Amino acid sequence: MIKHLSANQISVSDLPKELPAGHDRQAELQRRIGEANLVIVLVGPDFLQDHRFELQLIEERLPANDWRFIPILAREVPRQGIPLLERCQLLPRSEKALASLEASQRDKVLKEISNEIKKTSDEIEMLIKRGPARQSLQDGVSEVAREEKSAPVPVLPHEQTVAAEGRSGAIAGIQPALPVERKKRWRQFATWKVVTLLALFFCVLCVSIGIGYLALRTSSPATEIRTGHTATTIAACSQAGMPGAVGLTTELVAGDCVGISVGQSIFDQGNGLTISAKLQAAALLRAGRISQARTYFQLARRTDPTDAEAGIYDEDLLYFSQPHLSLLVGVHFSHRGDLYAQQDALQSRAILQGAFVYQKEYNRDQEHRMKLVLLIDNTGYSTETALEAARLTQKCLQAQGLNALALIGWPFGLAGDDVVQEGMSSDLQKLLSNMPVPIVASVPTDLSGLLPNFFSVVPSLQSEAAAIVAYMQHIGARNPDVIYDENLPSAQALAHDLQSFTNRQQQVYPSQAYTGDSATGIQDSLKFITRMNDALIFIGAAPSAVILQKALASQRYSHLVVLGTDILYHYVDLLSSTDRAALVGLHFLSFAYPDEYGYFLPDKPPPAFFADYLSEFSPPGQSEGPITYGKSREESEVILAYDAFTVVFTAFQRARPGATLLQGLESIAPAQPVQGISGQIAFGPDGYPIDKAVLVLKIVPGSSPAQPGPYTEQEMLISGRYS
Repeated sequence: MIKHLSANQISVSDLPKELPAGHDRQAELQRRIGEANLVIVLVGPDFLQDHRFELQLIEERLPANDWRFIPILAREVPRQGIPLLERCQLLPRSEKALASLEASQRDKVLKEISNEIKKTSDEIEMLIKRGPARQSLQDGVSEVAREEKSAPVPVLPHEQTVAAEGRSGAIAGIQPALPVERKKRWRQFATWKVVTLLALFFCVLCVSIGIGYLALRTSSPATEIRTGHTATTIAACSQAGMPGAVGLTTELVAGDCVGISVGQSIFDQGNGLTISAKLQAAALLRAGRISQARTYFQLARRTDPTDAEAGIYDEDLLYFSQPHLSLLVGVHFSHRGDLYAQQDALQSRAILQGAFVYQKEYNRDQEHRMKLVLLIDNTGYSTETALEAARLTQKCLQAQGLNALALIGWPFGLAGDDVVQEGMSSDLQKLLSNMPVPIVASVPTDLSGLLPNFFSVVPSLQSEAAAIVAYMQHIGARNPDVIYDENLPSAQALAHDLQSFTNRQQQVYPSQAYTGDSATGIQDSLKFITRMNDALIFIGAAPSAVILQKALASQRYSHLVVLGTDILYHYVDLLSSTDRAALVGLHFLSFAYPDEYGYFLPDKPPPAFFADYLSEFSPPGQSEGPITYGKSREESEVILAYDAFTVVFTAFQRARPGATLLQGLESIAPAQPVQGISGQIAFGPDGYPIDKAVLVLKIVPGSSPAQPGPYTEQEMLISGRYS
């Protein structure tokens, strides 16, 4: 077989020999089969027994739209009851097994098969050429490139860049995001490369042939890409949906790209290295080049394994063309670069990481015949963008064919929405109330009684306020003061709820507002602190907490016990070592912590979630260096997003025939709770969890095995129950 393929200018490589020791074989098989334009199977008796994973990957790609599947009958096997073999033409066309032929006849048949493979590859090539013109694709990618600033092009780690420079040194033009052929290879439109996905042991006198995979690509692997400054949002936002996608669309509103994407638009533009790969993938996807688009989403993840957006799109494209389950994942990316937008982006990336881990686990489960596709739904930064995102979401959900189960992680309580102390705007409330699916939040909110279809895996802001008071009572603080960021709506809302709660308790917690990006504002707010105060409640982001701690030390207020809220947790790990040192002694609330499961349930084996997180975002060979949040340690928002998926699919399984998912969620009550990574979850009448665990963490000096320098550790369970 190899001899005849080579005679037809088809090169062969042996995957098992290429894989280094310890390599994730299943992941590589999934990548190769998912990218192939032509998949060839040598069928033998071991086909169904030893290679079910590969068989499943092929079945999931069918029907073959931009690729071909050719099974070759090496030895006789029963074909009845095997849909993959029943509905496909086997080679040789006589359907006589190769092993049953005499040597001279077998060689002739192998030559005929090789010629047919060549003919099929040429047909695929013509099909691609008859698709969207190369020049159109080149124009689309060139438009993206023109949006980038003229600058020297940095080189991706382990990747090469190719630029066509004009006299000024700026990029004058850009070729389509397609692999470049080398001059020494055959001079034809595309070089066909055969990748042996399983060891191809085939000889004339073979007595046992299992199964081999030959994945032919229209070009060599994509290892060349342009990088530069982050492209503008306009270049990343396409008003056109993906070909074949029902009702999916995004729009540019107030500079932010909002709406629903499965890869045709890019929301997370935080990494200048990965954004170029994702933009080129989006351009290819809009042109209908699904296999090539997946190649570039995979390149983005190789460049930055923590990029969950690229991972979700790559996984989606495996199953989007077949019957599947879908969920909307709400995020909050913006083109703005201020402190609040950066904070929102960090939380949104964490939400996508938790969603991606659950998606991979679900799709890996062999019992789930219908796979899970995630539709990323971005709300942008402002009230205007949130309203338009809600309108687009409602429109997409009402479109025939988009059968999403729920909307998870809609970013209530983040900087850009309008959930502030006066409540939700009537327009947004009306839109969300009329969503035809349940909404399951994974961030703190203040929506009790406002939405009939609302649930949350996180306690309400009122419950957080109660936990703050409980901690003050625990440490014996009699005269605490409150400082909050007046520019952060979620901080403003929590300060309001804290004031309301303490008023009902007939306690007095004086409150002072500051402006988050002003060191002077924080220092001015401390003028109201007196020697009578014995504690300080801080509601703001981590960079502001650093300013606060330094100001307290300089003004000799180090005796104060400072309690922060969950707002600052996700930002702490990004601080410099000097700033982290300034936070030593700071306490803060959290709704999830990576070590809490092992602490409260030491006798139970850890869920697969922890190992899967490491596998996805800190893969072998790329995990050197300190253990950090967002890469090898789970952010709290990652855990909470994962728990939101857990309750949705628990409700999906519990729902009786004819019942709705809403009824299934309502069944997750105290009598039938769900044990999540962040604790036990049981919904009350308002959709919020009853007696959900709230932790107090603290920044301590020294080094832990997980993290050098000042680090976070668990102090206590201040309210609720874990299990």
